[in-house]
Amino acid sequence: MQRPDSRILIAGAAWRVWRFIVPALLAAGYLRESVTILRRSTEAELHPGLEGIRVVTSLDALEGERFDMTMNCTAAAAMLDVQEGLVRRFPHARHFCDTPTFSDPADAVRALRLGLKRMHSLEDWPLMPNLAYFAARMRKSRNRAELRIEHFGILTHFLSLYRTIHGDWHPFSRGLVRSEGLVSASPARGRSVLFRYRKNLPLAKLALQTTDCLLEDFHEVEPSPHNDPEVFYRVATEGQVSYLQGATTISSTPIEAVWIRSFEPFSDRKNVHELDKFIGLVRLFRAIAAGGAARPYGYLASVRDNLTSLKLSSGERSLLL
Repeated sequence: MQRPDSRILIAGAAWRVWRFIVPALLAAGYLRESVTILRRSTEAELHPGLEGIRVVTSLDALEGERFDMTMNCTAAAAMLDVQEGLVRRFPHARHFCDTPTFSDPADAVRALRLGLKRMHSLEDWPLMPNLAYFAARMRKSRNRAELRIEHFGILTHFLSLYRTIHGDWHPFSRGLVRSEGLVSASPARGRSVLFRYRKNLPLAKLALQTTDCLLEDFHEVEPSPHNDPEVFYRVATEGQVSYLQGATTISSTPIEAVWIRSFEPFSDRKNVHELDKFIGLVRLFRAIAAGGAARPYGYLASVRDNLTSLKLSSGERSLLL
């Protein structure tokens, strides 16, 4: 699928842009020539993966131009300034922004105001096929269940997943507790979600324990399906990535082999985790291109995740704001 009529402006050209955003757009069918990158300087070396993409150094250089989407992947210090500029210059575009990181109350007010605009978050945890599946299992469970997310690191990512499980509407079960290296919460009676946030990707895993099953994701990519129903895993072929539980296929995503190979070797759990992020973004961008019911994470939710993270970093308890 190609969308030559869609024009996309990306603010920033750092690691996330060349590793995930641009490859996911291209894999979703958008054209390289439809993308423009806004960066501070053209003197810094551009990653080879961004070659052939138009680069500008100021919004003034785009006077009179129209963009269908903007994506703000700038550094935290510049993010709010850039986002306000993008919204002001392109009021009819669909805006995406990385998870805002701030501690100044004045910046929090600015971020909350932006949340009233046509804004979405580029938070990818709720989009990742493995995490989305585990979150759905937790939401549907009516019995005792415990979901453990271990050694992934960043707290705001976990909060976006917990908000997805919680549903963000129930007035209760919003309590979060932080202890040594662990954040825990209970979305409903008899159900708990635990996040071990000390980053150690070689040991990273997901584990869902219910009254009648155990399901674990060790971030494995297998050459072919197997029959172990307690293992969630991936099978990558020349043109498709499938997610399976035992012999049952949960979902499959067609992807050109060149993009799949860019995340090898799959013996490294970090690479598999990044593949999952990439697949989640490809699915989102394809849904937008098709005009379907794309459901990106909300920008305002990301702002609230940041505020919740600040409260947890300074104390042992916080509500999910």
